[in-house]
Amino acid sequence: MLPAVSTVTCPCGAIELSISGAPLAQFYCHCDDCRKMTSGAYAAESVYRQDAVTVTRGTPAVWTLQRNPRHYCAQCGGRLFIEVPAQKLRG
Repeated sequence: MLPAVSTVTCPCGAIELSISGAPLAQFYCHCDDCRKMTSGAYAAESVYRQDAVTVTRGTPAVWTLQRNPRHYCAQCGGRLFIEVPAQKLRG
């Protein structure tokens, strides 16, 4: 069972996220964006409501490949989350 609130950081610790509750869905995404970002056939995803994933330390950099903004640590390059603004989701 997942804890009610989890705290995670990027590899260097500059960015900290708080994740509350269980994911709405978990799956392997095969969209063009995810395949390009991972240089693979798919990306493992856990999807949460947008307000369930909050940045509690640092300021992530943002980059968009084709569709959705991807947040990452500008210091170490650690991937943090992708946003789907139209559906108010973060993965």
